[in-house]
Formats: sequence, structure tokens, C-alpha cells
Amino acid sequence: MFSEDPYVKISGDRIILGNRNLEFIFDSDGGGIMEILNMQTNLQYLVHEYVEATGGGPIFSLTFLEEKSTFNAYPLMLEGFRFNKDRKEASLALKYYVRGAEVTCQIRIPREGELSYWRISIENGSGLDIVEVTFPLLLGLRIGRNHEDDTLVRPNRYGEKIPNPVENPFRPVIRYLGSASMMWMDLYDQVGGLYLASYDRSLIMTDLEASSISNFKALKMSLKKYVYIPSGRSWRSELYVVGVHLGDWHWAADQYRRWAESWMEKPDPPKWLLESDGFLEKNLKEEPRLSFKDLPAIYERAEEISLNYIVISGQMVGEGCCDRFYYPDPLLGSMDDLKRGIEEIHRRGGHITFYMNGQAFDPRYPRLPEKYDGKMPEDIQIPSWEEFKEYAVTRYDGSLVGQYPIEEYPFSEGRREQFGYPYRFYIMCPSCKGWRDYLKDWFLRYVRDYRADGVMIDQIAADDAKYCFNFRHGHEHHGCWTQGYCQMLKEMLH
Repeated sequence: MFSEDPYVKISGDRIILGNRNLEFIFDSDGGGIMEILNMQTNLQYLVHEYVEATGGGPIFSLTFLEEKSTFNAYPLMLEGFRFNKDRKEASLALKYYVRGAEVTCQIRIPREGELSYWRISIENGSGLDIVEVTFPLLLGLRIGRNHEDDTLVRPNRYGEKIPNPVENPFRPVIRYLGSASMMWMDLYDQVGGLYLASYDRSLIMTDLEASSISNFKALKMSLKKYVYIPSGRSWRSELYVVGVHLGDWHWAADQYRRWAESWMEKPDPPKWLLESDGFLEKNLKEEPRLSFKDLPAIYERAEEISLNYIVISGQMVGEGCCDRFYYPDPLLGSMDDLKRGIEEIHRRGGHITFYMNGQAFDPRYPRLPEKYDGKMPEDIQIPSWEEFKEYAVTRYDGSLVGQYPIEEYPFSEGRREQFGYPYRFYIMCPSCKGWRDYLKDWFLRYVRDYRADGVMIDQIAADDAKYCFNFRHGHEHHGCWTQGYCQMLKEMLH
């Protein structure tokens, strides 16, 4: 039994780091992780048979870019290590080389508590760019001897519990921000569990990865960051956390909440929205088709079910609910009709917001359907793909990211061959000032000029984040999706 102080020691070919609550053991030759021990329950969290077969799994992987395609590389041996300890904490630094890149993984364990703090630093001495970093990579996980009573909890949007994840199917990757609303996971059984999180204030796009290692009745859990480390450059991560605990996933949620509340600013929505019991949504171009003159009648329907808030989509030029040129459709009525409808809702004590999509653009602009010929005011500029294609999200191979195949989209008749684009819309990069300015301009028109109560900006945190490899857009890393939209919202509100 070790003392109350945190400890780090060498025992044969093992490096042991721990405190009275948790312990890690690494292989001093290969640098793989051999044990994760919950000292409170004396439960081992790595499957012995997996460790014996592999010599201990690597704790990171790097993704290199070569001629527009990627490949993963793993450490094969440990080049060296150093450790330090005092009464406050014990720390261990593990050094590796992967294809010429120097990688240092640091793990710190404080004297008290169930958490360990991990960080990875990379000096890219290879001749290739590094574009993804997976760390911590934990292979062979299982809580105790029985995998069937394990449960995986992930922030899949509103939350997800996956019983027996070794045998039950589930989506192996969720992405922050989008399908993953936070950057943590927890694997537990009735006794306790393991918490894995990224404490990344920079909000880099992160994949939360989990998958079955079925032949060992075990699980893989890892976090992947989309960071750009060109040849000759370096990168140092924000903190990651690996913790062990008693009880179920609520302990893990409390840890992440405590971190988030230590620095995230809470929004300050208007009082009417906080007190709202819900809203009635109406697409003006869905049967029964309505016009701007019908806005008060739509609000009356909301009042009948004790609501004072309506959301209107389909108000823009085009077909369906969600086209991407937001000028109010002149075929639905005049601008005065729109403003009078909003004013009447306000007179009755109600509220109204309108739809905008925050992530995609139509490559067929400035061409509009023929029915709008002669209907658009001369002073309204129709956006052009010639400009907006420069704002488009770009993959490693230079291709663009489409949204909705053209043959599946219900309002694209007669447009299939225009410009040869196979998708209805294309994803824009939020780090582009031009894209942010476009959305901000229409937001301000609706709120300032038309006097709406707000705009619903769809998909920016509901759909998965996308990486963008066009650095002319101004982002430092290609995983800066969330930062771009945070900047846009700040610009809109200030």
C-alpha cells in the first residue's frame, strides 16, 4: 500500500504513476498503457488478455497528410521518460518519435482526487503535415471482469446511454460541436467507472470515438482533435482528463459541468423567451400556403393553445422552408404586409422570429426561378456563387462539402445540370468574414428593419462541425468551426 502522497516509480519494465484513488502503469520499453486501476474498488479497467496480446495499447496516434490523402501512424517504442513528484502531485513525461515527429505525453496526478491531467506536445520534424491528433487513446477498456453490465454515456446532442457497448451497435464517432454537445464520455457499471474528457477552452473540433474490440470483449475510447501542425512547426494541446469514480455517470457530468462553469459565459436571453412555454412554427410554403398578411392569423392559432411565440420559415425567396437568400419573398406579399403583420403580433403582446440557415449556400445563385423575373427590387443584390464559393469548406483533397443530393431535394426540378453541382447546397466556412457578414446583414435586416424579435439560425450547432482545409479563410487550424460561429454570434449581438 502506497502512502497518502502521489507516487511515481519504476518496477522492472513498468512505470507506475498514481495516488490513493487511481493508478496507471506504462510499459517502459514500448510506452503503451498496461493498467488503469481504480484504487477505491481495486478494479482493473484494462482487459488483461488484450494487454498481454498487444504489449499495451498506444496512448496516441497521429494522422499525416500526403498528396491529399491521410494515413495514421502509431508509436512503436518509447524513446525516453522523466518523472517528478512532491507532496502536491506526481508527473510523468513519455517521449516518442513517430515518422520523425517528436511527441511528448505528460500525465499529472494531484495528491487528492480521482482525476489525472494529460497533455500532448508535438514537434513536427517529419516532412509531412500532421492534420489530426488522437489522444488520449485508451484501448482494451472494460469495467471489471464482466462487459455485459457496462454502460457507455455520451453527450450525443441531449445525451445517450448505451448498455453493453461491446455487443450493442452504436455510432462509433460523434463530433463536437454538433452530434456531441460536450467533450466527455463515461464508461461505468454498478460499482464505478472511467471518465474521459477534453478541457479545451479553444473549442477545437473534436471527435469522441468509441468502438468495440469484440474479440477481447473490450472497448476503445479516444478523443481526436483536428489541428494543423505543418512540417517544421509545433503544437501543445490543452488539458485532457482521465478519471476514475464510484457510482454512475452523474459523477462524470458533475466534473465536466464544474470545468465548464469555471470559464464559460452563460447567455442572457430576454425575459419573454425564458418564460415562454413553447412556440408554434409555420412554413408559409407548406400547405395550406399562407402569406405575410396571414401572420396575425397564425399568431391567433398560437394563442388558442396558450402560446405567445411563433416561428416562421419559408418567408424567403425560393421554394420550401429553407432557401438561402433571405430577402422576404415578394410573391408572399409586400414589405409593408410583412412589417404590418409583425407590428400587429407585437400589439397583441406576442413575439415572432424567422428562419435562416447558418451553414450552407446555393451554388445556383444569382439565378432565381423564372417566377421571380421582374419581381425583385433593383436595390436588392442577389448573392453570387462566384463570390461565395471562395467561402466554401474545403476538404484535404480540395473538394467541397455538399448538403442534400440534388436528386433527393424536392424543390430542384429543372436545376439538376446547372453548373454541374451534384448537391443542392454547399457548406460554408464560418471563419470567413464574408460568410459571417452575409448572415449578420440579414439578421440585422430582420431585427432592425423589419422589427422581428429574432432569427432562428439553423444547424450551426445541431449538424456536425466540418473541418476546412482552406487556410486563406484565416483560421489557424482546420478544426475551427465552433470558434467561427462563436465569433459570428458575438458580432451579431454586439
